[in-house]
Amino acid sequence: MIKITERGWPGHFILGHKCMYHRNTLIESANDRVIVSTVGALFLDNRKKMEEIGVNRFYETMVFGAHQVGEYIEANVRDERGFDSPWAIGKEEVETYSGRIDLLADDMHETVVKEFIHKLKAAEGG
Repeated sequence: MIKITERGWPGHFILGHKCMYHRNTLIESANDRVIVSTVGALFLDNRKKMEEIGVNRFYETMVFGAHQVGEYIEANVRDERGFDSPWAIGKEEVETYSGRIDLLADDMHETVVKEFIHKLKAAEGG
């Protein structure tokens, strides 16, 4: 059985608290736990312009194994997990999608979540 929990804080990126967009999804199976984290729309300098969060990207998705930290299950950034789905949104997409860019980021995040649900189910033999 797979359990999915949407959480309300950034799951990675040192300036995640300054990103206007963030998603943090915990996916748990009987044998493993992963966190899918998407951040973007970083505004510094009094929100004058959106800043890159990495080379040529304004949004990114990463996946990490998860571990217990006190009362919380958090991303173990030493346990980054690879995946095949698109993971970054660059300048061209930001300009093309303009006011709808967060919807594109939602789609990117959900695609990675689905990929990991499939991987975790397969690892359970299901």
